[in-house]
Amino acid sequence: MENKSTDKSKQKKRLRGLNLSLVIMTVVPFIVVGLFLGIFMTRNFKKIILREISEDLKHTALIVKYTLDFAYEGDLEPVGNGHVAIVKGEKVLSGDYSLIDSIKEDTGTEVTIFYENTRVVTTILNRDENRMIGTTISDVVVDRVIKNNKDAFYDNISIDKKSYCGYYMPIHNADGVNVGMIAILKPLDVVNKKIADEMRGLMIVLFMGLVLMAFISFRYANRLIARIHKIQVFIVKISNGDFRVRLDERVFHKKDEISDIGRSAEKMQSSLRKLIELDALTEINNRRFGDKMLEEAHARLVGKGEKFSVALADIDFFKKVNDTYGHQCGDLVLKEMAAIFRKHMLGKGFVARWGGEEFLMVFEDADMETAYKTMLKIVDEIRAKEITFNDQTLSVTITCGMAEGSEQNVNMIVREADDKLYKGKQNGRNQIVM
Repeated sequence: MENKSTDKSKQKKRLRGLNLSLVIMTVVPFIVVGLFLGIFMTRNFKKIILREISEDLKHTALIVKYTLDFAYEGDLEPVGNGHVAIVKGEKVLSGDYSLIDSIKEDTGTEVTIFYENTRVVTTILNRDENRMIGTTISDVVVDRVIKNNKDAFYDNISIDKKSYCGYYMPIHNADGVNVGMIAILKPLDVVNKKIADEMRGLMIVLFMGLVLMAFISFRYANRLIARIHKIQVFIVKISNGDFRVRLDERVFHKKDEISDIGRSAEKMQSSLRKLIELDALTEINNRRFGDKMLEEAHARLVGKGEKFSVALADIDFFKKVNDTYGHQCGDLVLKEMAAIFRKHMLGKGFVARWGGEEFLMVFEDADMETAYKTMLKIVDEIRAKEITFNDQTLSVTITCGMAEGSEQNVNMIVREADDKLYKGKQNGRNQIVM
């Protein structure tokens, strides 16, 4: 009992180890893939959002440009020295912030009009809450936008220690000369919040998808483990001498490698059973296994009161058959007798080749009278059986001794049946002795 408990404990540990290995093999790849997907999607999604923001800022810059051109005809020119004050046509823009403030309120962006590299009108406030009039922008932006006459978008601009995304658009006078820029800025924290909000929903969907896939894979892996475990239990029972155990049909519900392993295990069981339990010639139980099953029937009688009866049969004049027709014919007779015994014992008990031409039959859950009726049918069929060998026909008979199972030693029960068989032989053979 202690060894069995130890074996079961070891099996459980091995099964837990296999479970853990499959969990790692199933879940870890999804975690890794999820991380890579998350990083990849974050980067690409950020680019998409920034592209959308760039288009929005460009659209706002165009609104400012067209509004200025529509409201005030003329060129953008400086007033006085230092380029701090400018006019457009006859309209002095410096100090008039109504237009850009309303755009800021509507769009949530910072609006600046540059003359060359200097801010002359802006909504941007410094740390003292003053507009950053007269401050300049870097030469890199000036070179790209004014000198090269190109729009520019930057996703990380620092102004007075504040970060922005910004779109810069050149301003042309009537002669086509670039004299300044319109800058539309959006605070980077607002941009990042938008990216985070958009990504949150996407990441939740990604996470749920990965969890679902991991769950499905985990369930599938668990089913594989369960099937492997059933094969393991099957093989352990075979190794313990149980050659009648059946492999759970759920092992074969899919045609895969595990199903193939299950079928190989069944073939191994069949081969071992033939080697260990069955008589090689007649393919019925051999004496070794017959002894074991007789002991089990006796134990059930002692423990549960289940009746059984024993019959020991011998083929009459079998030596004469061998001497007259040859051993090949004798082997054929043994096979034919075994087939008849097997047919009549099906569902009633079992039959074993006891030695040479002797056969033992154990009738389970049957008293002597019930067993005797079956033996009569067997004897009658054997009497009527014609066996053909090399164009010759022969018949045989059997003599049988019977004993009813009791609590006495099994060997004594078989001895009683053997004594009655001997008595039948002495009294002319071809009979049943009870």
